[in-house]
Amino acid sequence: MDSTRQQHSPPASSASSPPQTQGLVSWPEGEEAEKMLSRYRRVQMHIFPFVIIPSDTTSASLRLERPFTWKALMLQCCSNDGHRQHVLGKELLQEFSEALLTRPRKSLDLLQGLILFVAWHHAGLTSFQATNLLGLTRSLCLSLGIHEGQVRELETDLGPLCLEKLRAFAGTYYLITSFYTTSKRTDAFMNTTYLDSLCRVLEDKALCPTDKLVAYMVKVQQLAQNISLTLSSSTTSQLFLLPMVMVVKSLQSQIESFKTNIPVDLRDNVVLASHLYTAETLLYEVGLQDVSVELGGLQGTDRLEVLWSLFTSLKAFLSLRFDPSGKKCHGFPCISSVDFMYNFLTCLKLITLQAPGWDLARIRRELALPDLADQQIQELERLIHLRKRGNNEDMQTSRPSQDPLQRLATTLKNISAVLRAMPEPGPMTPLVQNETESNDEDADLLDLDFVSTLVPDAWSGFWAPEDQNGDWNAETPLLGLSSE
Repeated sequence: MDSTRQQHSPPASSASSPPQTQGLVSWPEGEEAEKMLSRYRRVQMHIFPFVIIPSDTTSASLRLERPFTWKALMLQCCSNDGHRQHVLGKELLQEFSEALLTRPRKSLDLLQGLILFVAWHHAGLTSFQATNLLGLTRSLCLSLGIHEGQVRELETDLGPLCLEKLRAFAGTYYLITSFYTTSKRTDAFMNTTYLDSLCRVLEDKALCPTDKLVAYMVKVQQLAQNISLTLSSSTTSQLFLLPMVMVVKSLQSQIESFKTNIPVDLRDNVVLASHLYTAETLLYEVGLQDVSVELGGLQGTDRLEVLWSLFTSLKAFLSLRFDPSGKKCHGFPCISSVDFMYNFLTCLKLITLQAPGWDLARIRRELALPDLADQQIQELERLIHLRKRGNNEDMQTSRPSQDPLQRLATTLKNISAVLRAMPEPGPMTPLVQNETESNDEDADLLDLDFVSTLVPDAWSGFWAPEDQNGDWNAETPLLGLSSE
């Protein structure tokens, strides 16, 4: 047996056993499993390229040699059947728990399976589960020797197994940064010292066509992490020693440099572009803060310029996610919905901002958030219908009364109704007036807590509550990702 297979083969466990049936639900077999593997290679592997399945690998051989990876990708490909996906997701989560905690082991297969599970099934997890799995994924990297201390060793051994490890480490960094950057959890970030060498190796070696994309997906998250760290509350006191306009321009130059260096063949990649727009939003949202000049804040035309840049980035992000042609609707991994929620909430803040010189009527009109919410509701309702499994009484009895997607669609309808009920903003406040003045009618309606009222816990709310997991799994509704 070769070294690669030795690394992937875990001790005997339920993950490596033949597909089992849980009631009326079973893991894919035979032709169905081969079709799902083909779909993974055709769609998901090019969107989330951190786990590569060779073209000559069959479903049967993958299940035997890499059982956790096989189950994780099969789970994602069951997304059109909510009941089946939820039941199998619970089973796989239990197997991960045993492999990581009660009967601990380490293997590259386990790490790759975890990466796929969190990236594509995170909406089926509670926030607590997702956080713990990310921490365990990070620890597993260390246990496997995939960390910054192994740079020289990995650079001298660039075989297929080494590159698989590099992709897995890159995927771990990508998930952790995606999860924590927009929620400003800077204490949870990974050390980036190793990443420059990792990206260089992947770009130079590039055994797979998507390895260059892996490198740039890591680089854009490094950029976002740097912005988040620079503007975090922990560095606020040091930042205010410099005018904020200088800090913004410095970070802005880093973004422009990144854009210039993106290879031509990756400039139309929607995942990369969405992360870049999110990085811009992380930077330009400082314009939402009303901080005095004495404390280094933005005021006057400087603030308006940053706010306009924020508006431009948000509009570009929304245009990407709500592509009217429908050509880009398959372009995002489920974990990217975290970015979507962050940008959507920032839009809500922007359309309720009262600031001198800020044309609120134009901003509301051009962002058109109620229309986008209605578009997403229609997509949700289509997915809800698709995920139903007929009227078999045996299957219906174990379901809750409502698909979680329906609850989320209802929430979006409420948001849309509130947005449409907002009165037209009053005349734009002249730039020379005090920034604290605002239209009283708008202020009364929004009550200064508009965003938090609509989404009281936007981050943990993306995952099912502990007591509402039921028998359905809900892919997140704010994906820009349709089923095939």
